[in-house]
Parts: sequence; C-alpha cells; structure tokens
Amino acid sequence: MLAPISVAQLFHANSVDNLTTPVWRDRSSELLILDAQLDDLDELIAGIDPTIPVVMLARDRDGVTQITEILHKQTGITALHIVSHGAPGSIQLGSTHLNLHTLQAYAFDLWQWRYALQPSADLLIYGCHVAASESASTSQWFLQQIHHYTGANVAATAYPTGNAALGGNWELEVQIGPVQTPVAFSQELQEAYPGVLGTIAVTSTGNAINDGDGVTTLIEAILQANRTPGADTIDLTGVSGLINLTLSLPTIRDDTNFIGNGNLIINGGGQHQIFEVDGSNTDVTFSNLTITGGRAFGRPGLSGGGGGGAGLGGALVINSGNVTLDNMRFIDNQAIGGNGANGVANAGGRGGQDSGDGFAGATGGNGGFANFLNNSISLGAGGRGGAAGRTAAGNDRTPGGNGSNGGTGPFGSGGGAGGSGGGGAGGAGVAFGGRNGGNGGNGGNGGFGGGGGGGGAGGGGGANILGFFVPAPVGVGGAAGAGGVGGQFGGNGASGTQGRNGISNASGDNPGTGGSVGAGGGGAGLGGAIFLREGTLTLSNTTFQNNLSIGGLGGLTPPSISGERVVAGTAGQGKGGAIFANPNANAQIIVQGANFESAGISFLNNQASNALNLATDNANIFGNVRFVNRPPITQPDAIATDEDTAVTVDVLANDRDPDITDVLRIVTIDTTGTLGRVTRNPDGTLTYDPGTAFQALNAGQTASDRFRYTVSDNNRATATEIVTVTIRGVNDLLDGAGGAKTFDIPIETTVIQNFGGVGVGVNPTSDIIAEVDTLKFSGAEFTARNMLLTQAGSDLEITFEGNSTTKVILQNFALENLDNLRVETGASVNLGNILFNSETAVQDSFDVINADAIINQVLRQNSVTFLNNLDNVVTGFDNSNDVINAQGGNDILDGLSGDDLLRGGDGDDILIGGLGADTLNGGSGNNILSLGVDTDIDTVVYRGVDNGFNVVSEFTRGTGGDLLSFEGVDAIDVISNGSSTFFRLSDGIAENAGFGTGQLLLELRNVSGFTADTLGLNLASSNTARFLFA
Repeated sequence: MLAPISVAQLFHANSVDNLTTPVWRDRSSELLILDAQLDDLDELIAGIDPTIPVVMLARDRDGVTQITEILHKQTGITALHIVSHGAPGSIQLGSTHLNLHTLQAYAFDLWQWRYALQPSADLLIYGCHVAASESASTSQWFLQQIHHYTGANVAATAYPTGNAALGGNWELEVQIGPVQTPVAFSQELQEAYPGVLGTIAVTSTGNAINDGDGVTTLIEAILQANRTPGADTIDLTGVSGLINLTLSLPTIRDDTNFIGNGNLIINGGGQHQIFEVDGSNTDVTFSNLTITGGRAFGRPGLSGGGGGGAGLGGALVINSGNVTLDNMRFIDNQAIGGNGANGVANAGGRGGQDSGDGFAGATGGNGGFANFLNNSISLGAGGRGGAAGRTAAGNDRTPGGNGSNGGTGPFGSGGGAGGSGGGGAGGAGVAFGGRNGGNGGNGGNGGFGGGGGGGGAGGGGGANILGFFVPAPVGVGGAAGAGGVGGQFGGNGASGTQGRNGISNASGDNPGTGGSVGAGGGGAGLGGAIFLREGTLTLSNTTFQNNLSIGGLGGLTPPSISGERVVAGTAGQGKGGAIFANPNANAQIIVQGANFESAGISFLNNQASNALNLATDNANIFGNVRFVNRPPITQPDAIATDEDTAVTVDVLANDRDPDITDVLRIVTIDTTGTLGRVTRNPDGTLTYDPGTAFQALNAGQTASDRFRYTVSDNNRATATEIVTVTIRGVNDLLDGAGGAKTFDIPIETTVIQNFGGVGVGVNPTSDIIAEVDTLKFSGAEFTARNMLLTQAGSDLEITFEGNSTTKVILQNFALENLDNLRVETGASVNLGNILFNSETAVQDSFDVINADAIINQVLRQNSVTFLNNLDNVVTGFDNSNDVINAQGGNDILDGLSGDDLLRGGDGDDILIGGLGADTLNGGSGNNILSLGVDTDIDTVVYRGVDNGFNVVSEFTRGTGGDLLSFEGVDAIDVISNGSSTFFRLSDGIAENAGFGTGQLLLELRNVSGFTADTLGLNLASSNTARFLFA
C-alpha cells in the first residue's frame, strides 16, 4: 500500500481547491504524478478517477528527484501515471527534462523507483508525442531504457494527448511489455477536454503574424511557444506542401518539439537562414520535416579593409541548447563566409608642404558580422586615423599622429581595419625639418570564423625646401600596421603599406604620400546545413544532401605608388559541408548508432571549400562526434504448449535494434529456475520442452514456466528478455495391455488404449478374462442410469448425466464389447468393465445389445439398456423403471408403465413414455415425444442447441403438470400459435424485431396459455434457459 506522502501534496482528484491542503483518504494501489506546468489543470484534475491518489510536482524543482522522493519507502504500487508535457523521447518533469541526454544522469533515480513498484507494474506516460518517431528508433529506445531501469511495463503515445478534433487521443498505443492498466481519466474528460497537452497546431503555410485571423503560421507558433512557459509541441502534421519563408524564423528560446508529417518542406528560398535555437539547457526536437534553401551569408567587411563575417548554419544555428533530429532531410542549404573588404590607396595622411600642415589618416573599415547577428551588435570597429602633423608659431612642427588599432570582432564577426597614420608637418629649411608621418594601426583580429582586419597605412612625411642649395631635413613616412589575424577558420587581413618620405626641393612642394590600408580577410563558411556553437546535436534517420559551406574571399590591397605589389587578404575556409560543431566549446554531435549507416544518417554531395573552390575540409561533418551504439529493443514473449509437447518460438521476431544495420543474435540462455529444457536451434529459434516436469497436471489445469535470453548486436550491446510459457494439462494416454487392470478414473478426460473388454455373450474365454480391464468411478452421479455411451468413430466415449468434466475415451473400442456379467444372471463368470459409485464388485446393471442383434424388448426389468445403431423398435416392461438408450438409427421406444428414462440418441426417433413419471430426451434429430395420458409428472429434456426439432404430445400444463428442461440453451422465445406453443432459439433481446424467428426447437402440441408468470410452474430444476414472450 502507499505510504503517507510528505514531499508533495496529495489531494482529491475532484477538487482543485485542495491543492494546498493534504486530504487523506482511502487510496488504491495506483499513483498519478501531475506536472504543474500543464494548461487546463482544473479540467484534468476533475477528470481523474477519484480512487487514484494524485501528486502535483513543483514547477521550480527537479521533477525526477521529486518523484524519487515521493516513491521513497513506498511499496506495492501497481501503476504509476505521469501526466506532463512531452516530446519525442522526452518528458518534462518540474524544472528538468528526462530525455536521451539526461537518462544516464538519472539512471540511479529511475532504478530506485522499482522498489516502490510491484513486479510487472505499469508506467503510463501521457505527454504528447513521447513515443513519436517514424522509424520508431529514438523514442522506443527511450521507452526501452525507462523499462530497463524501472522494471515497469511502459506505455506512451506517438500522437498528441487530448482532444480528438485536434488530432489527439488517450490511447497510449506504444507499449514496452504487456500494459494492463486503463488510463486514469474518465470517458467524459477524454471526450470533453478542449485541447491537447502543450500542443500548438500550425494550420497555414503562410508567413503572416496576425493573431486575429483564425489561422496559425509557423512564425506565430514559435512566438507563442516562446511566450508559454514549459515545453510545447508545434504540430505541423496538418499542413503539407511548402512554407516559403520571407524572413528568418524567430529565435527558439524555450523547449519546443516540431513534428511534421513527412510531406512538409520549409524553404528559405536561398535568401534566409531558417531556424535558430538559443537557450541554455533548452531541448528542441525536429522530426519528419524537410528543410531546404537556407542561406547563411556572413556580411562583407566594410570598405577600408574590414574583415568578412562568418556564414554559420544555413538551415539551423544552435547558439546554445540541445537539439534532436529524427527522420529529417536537409537539402540545398548554404553557409557562405563574407568577403574581406578591399584596402584603400593613399589612406595614410599626406605630409605637409614647406611650412604647411599634413593631412589626417583615414579611419579603418568595420568588420562584417555573422549572419545571425545584426547591426546593433558590437562589431570589430575600424581604428581611428592618426591626426595630421601641424605647424605652429615659432616654426614648431609636429609629426603625424599614429592610427589606432582596429577593433577585435566578436564571435562570428570580422576584425576592423587599423586606422592610418597622419601625415607629418612640412619643414622650413635647414633650421626646421619636415616631420615624420604617423604609423598605421594594426588590423583587429577576427572573432570566431571572422576575417582579420587590414593593417592601417603609414602617413606621409613632411616636405622641405632647399637651404642654400643644401637639402634640408624631411619627414620619414610612417610604418604600416600589421594585418589582423583571422578568427579560427577565418582569413587573415593583409598588412597596410608604409607612407612615403617627404622630399626637399626648391619649391618645398613634394611631401610624402600616405600608404594603402591592407585588405580584410574572408569570413569562414561553417556548417552548410547546421552550425552548433554550444550544446548537443543528436541525430538519427536523417539525410543531408547538396549542402555547401564556403569561405569568403580576401580583399585586395591596392598599390599606393606605381609598381607596388598588390597584396590580398586570406580567403576564409569552408568547414563541415553539412554540419559544423564548435571545437572550442562544449559542443558535441551525438549519432544514435555505432556508425552513420546504422543510425540511418546519409550524406550526399555535400561540399566544403574556400571561395576559390579549393576543398578545405571533410565535405560532410566537422567537430566532435560521439557514436552511441544503442542496445537492442526486446519484447517479452509468451508461448503455450501442453505437458507432453515441445514448442518452438522465434524470440527474435518481435525484437529489433534501433541501429538499422545491426543484426541481432542470441548469445546466452538463462534457465535458472526453469523446470523445462530450452535448446537453441541452428536457425536461431528456441525450443522449449516441458519434459516430465508437468505430468501431474490434470486436463484443464495450467502451470507457468519461464526462461530468459540475452541478445547482442554487431557491436556487443545486449538486452535480456523473458519468455513465459503456459503449460496446459492434458489427458495422459493410459494403456490397458499386459493383463487385467483397474483404472481409477479422475474428474477429467482419460484416454485408454488397448482396453480389454468383456466382449459379446456371457461366456468369455480364459484369454479374454485375463485381459479384461475395469473402470472404477467414484461419486454419486456415476450410476448405470446416468451413463451415456457414444460411439465416436472407432472410439467409445463414456460420460454421465450430471457431470460435465469426467469423460473416458476407449481408443479403437466397439460398444458391444463393453459389459458387466454376473453368474446369477446367467453368465459363466463374475466379470465386468465398470465399477459404479465406489462399488467393490461388478454388478450386471446394464446391457449392451450386439451390433447386429434385433430385439423387440429390453432383456431385463428395471435395467439399463444400450441399443445398437439399427432402426430399433423396442419396448420396456410394464411396471418397470426402464432406461433405454437408442444410440444411432431411427428408433421407436415404448417405455410402457413405470418411471422410464428414454433417450433417443441420434436419428429421428419416436419416444412413448406410457404410464408413470417418465423422462424423455429426444437427442439429436427431429423427434416425436409422447408422454402418455396419465396424471404422473413427466419430464421433457432438450439438451443443447443442435438437438433438432421435437414435437411433444400429451403435455399437461400448470400446477402438478409435466416439466420442461432446456439445458445448454441461453434464451428462448415462446410463441402461441393456435392451440400449440412453440419454443424458438432467441437472441435474448426483449421486444427485438427478430422475435420468434430463431431456430425452432420444440412444439407442445395442443398446449397453450403459457405466460411469463405461469411458465415457471412447468420448468424442471435442471432448466438453464430464460424465456421471452411477445
């Protein structure tokens, strides 16, 4: 029984008001766990079977831990119901999720649950889509693992749970083990519940955001799921065809399960990156969808040497979270790195002329940003240009200012170009030389995947004028800044070029020119279909086809003077044509199988290269990949046989492996405690042989045996399952050969071969006497009067009226060879085949007429006679209680006076009771039963529904009248027609249109007037039928 629950609140299922106050009441052996984050809690609670205790999980605590605490020290729970939000292979419980990623962490908790559950208890999970998977691999493995840890039989659904009009049901049709427990909710709740558990149905393939238009688009569904706490299922099974996006979808920030129907394509049109997931510990699943035309394009660096941004994940970007894909297709998606910006010539400030100011250097270009960022994100800003050199009073001169370094790009963005140096001030003859140009700033480094910024240009030196025909001092051009280093997989920026020196001439008008800003490096293209920054990506049964990742081009650095070499920034790399996982973070690709093939993962014509079409990586996948060889999924087997017969079972027929290329084989058989013997056959089947272990079973009795087997896949993962065997008791074949034997007959069917009969006549030979066998019956009903002998082919069947369980079958034995003999009735020896009712010596209590004999009268008074199969005309004796069994043939039996029992047997017979209280049973065939005109109470027996049609005459109705006994018939329609009453087989439905049209069983000729109130006066105590009247 359930122990008191103190961790959570127990309340009456019919009153939500009692949520805050525990209400102790008599509880059944089931328990229901309800997650508080569900919608419509009032209605759900009101519909729970009021005899089931209910516990509410706190939404802000780990739900698995809460359940473990609830079940602690409890025993005897026969069924545990869990009602929560769900997703394929996932259940939300409080603040956590139990799914493929967390199963191992909660293994110890789940194992503890089994101590509160009875053996073979049921665990019913009501979350939507928990068992959903077209290939049945991911989710069924999840359920199989819960079954393994808890020991419970598990049931869940692959569909929404709830309203049928919204595609829901309450059936929990996917089961691991034989689940017997019905659902916990009333039929009224199942029919009236207005929604489904946490499901948002998409009903339109459009892109509109209009809450009042009566339809739900995919964009609206994601926005709604983000607003709604807890896990949500976005059901796309109701739409097919194309969703042509006009913009990227909203970022997914909450637990969400996307389920398609296999016929829906979400298309970015080659213009938009499609899905983005961004939420720490967020669990998102996608199944049965095709994603195509996604394009992640890193923005190019801005003019002036900015590095290009990274293109990340054309179809799906996972910034943070855990994403599971099953039965998905990713086709024609692209991740393209942004190009680095070209450098700019003469970006450094020009030096000043004689006694003139220099010019300021140019500001470097900003880096480009990644595709999923926007302009509001802090970028790699270009460095500021250096200030111009100045002249001042007193002929003071200043050099050009240095350009600042370009800013470092954040994740995915290019670095900014360095600022260019300013030009130095011009000189004033020998006394005042021209000043130096400023140095260019270094280009900023690219963020992850971004290109480096170009280096800043040096400023030009100041010019000067000749002094007395002697060259005067001039300014030296500033040094160039170094190019920024590209982020990982991004291209490097090029260095700038230095400024030129000023020149001294007669006119002082030849200052140095500024150098060129270096070109930016190209951004990387990472994950043509999917980019994983941090978290997990779990894959099964998914195709990646024609996806492309390509790095952006590096920009060009133009020459600042004639003949200077053109320098280019480095191109970005393309990595992971289909999938890219960040190698620098906790990012892992999990493949649900020992290899891609066994997990159902296929890669077709994916590419990874730089913009020059030079392959830079594996065309399919880049990053940390972990292969998980899932163990086999086994199902318990149940077989049946009888105690004498071996049975073969193919236990692997209902077992499977979620890794599609794995082949299962039986590695061990555990017969610890098994009573029978189990052998393994060459074809992989198993044969169970009961041997002699169950020979004590009687017919109709059963016993159970069991054994276990362990299967292994190609990669040594194993699973163990149980086979339950039901053994039926059968009638053991006894043998009468080898001398005279006495068989004590049990209350079951007994089969005897080589039974020794007395034979025909009354003078058996010594050889016959030596082999005569005897049947010994114990019980008051085992009398000669009750005995029935039936020749069934070559076998003789012996049964008794009043006993439905005992039967003796004498194989290959003729009726005429069964007899009892006594010396006092004319035989040569006391000898017999039957001892009735615990007799110690045989009595000559029945006569069997030889097969070819013709008699007109039974042989003895007050005896039991079994006729042969001829058409006999036989009478009894007056004043004798005769029992005449007609056997086969069309017979006429006349009991004369006395209390006679006449049985017609097979054939169309005429039974005449005569005077006395007679019992007439027509047997099969169409019979005439004449009771005789007397005041004694006769009984008419109609046994079974195959006894043909009997016509009964001289039946006396009313108190003290004759009796009817319909045995083995359920319901009879009673119809009066003229002066007679007819009894027809009925369907038992009162006032049915078919009343009185069933099989005609019996007519009481010239008898009428029965009513429902008076018929009982003429029914025997052995009657089993009920009667309907018009």
